Amino acid sequence: MHNQISKNTVLHFKHQVVRDLAWSLWGPALLIHEKPYDEDSTQETSFTVDVPWLQQLDDQPSFLIAYLDKKNTRLLGTYFEALWQFYFSLHPSFKQSICNLQINDQTRTVGEFDVLVTDKNGQNFHVELTCKFYLEWKDSLNNRLWLGPNCGDRLDFKYHKTQTHQLPLLKTELGQLNYQQHAINQNPVRQIGIWRGTFFPITHYFTVDTLDSLPKPWRKNEDILWCIADKHLWLSPLVQSREALKTFNQIKQDITHHFNDEKTETKSNDKERPTLMLVALAFDEGNNQWQQQEAFFITPNTWPYGKFSDSALTPLRPCNPPL
Repeated sequence: MHNQISKNTVLHFKHQVVRDLAWSLWGPALLIHEKPYDEDSTQETSFTVDVPWLQQLDDQPSFLIAYLDKKNTRLLGTYFEALWQFYFSLHPSFKQSICNLQINDQTRTVGEFDVLVTDKNGQNFHVELTCKFYLEWKDSLNNRLWLGPNCGDRLDFKYHKTQTHQLPLLKTELGQLNYQQHAINQNPVRQIGIWRGTFFPITHYFTVDTLDSLPKPWRKNEDILWCIADKHLWLSPLVQSREALKTFNQIKQDITHHFNDEKTETKSNDKERPTLMLVALAFDEGNNQWQQQEAFFITPNTWPYGKFSDSALTPLRPCNPPL
């Protein structure tokens, strides 16, 4: 298992941005990449959990916030990458980092290194970062697929690209040429595929019309309150104020309003209404805060749609992600 921080430790931090940083760096791995790119290989390196460093940032978060303000964090993926870039750039374990280095031949861009980093002991790393949320689906051929919430990507495609292109790019002649121009020593390079996010099995997502199928222990529990999490709040366990939360019946009305209008529901209209993350929270007396207990996705009634939802249209990639 890779170095991992506990959920309770993360929930003790006061600031959302510090919780996001902690969970992005040391939260549960979405999957552990197959060797030689597995995250387990970092156990004896500088990638160890550093709670005191996180606590210092939580006490004075302005430096982290200012750093992120200078980055493109509009999308969840770029926000996730920026958190890692902050870590590699400013944690004392590391000497040098280069992020988003494009690899070009004479006519086009053939790829990009997410991060090239050297730690204080001279160990070099090439790190590829992935943050994804996938919903389980059985297609018309009874294949088990993992689809992005808005059907724009699929796990087997993303994993295949990382395994066969993004990480091996370093070993190509062009990749080596670009790397050597930036390397600060000739030590070997350890390559790592880091995956964060969440898998949502069939039991953890519902269409808007089947929302009442959500298990009664969640729907009927008066100690549970609900919110729809904005996408930028998907990374770490959620903490919310009581004023931001609603009962199940209240949140159900919000969900229905989100998906329904006077127009006839069509696939094209559905695509304009993003899938929602519904979060159940309970009050923790010890921390005096409402904390995330579980998360579900709520999808349009026509979900899934598009070519990725059927392997007959878009065949499975020849890989086996280690779920």
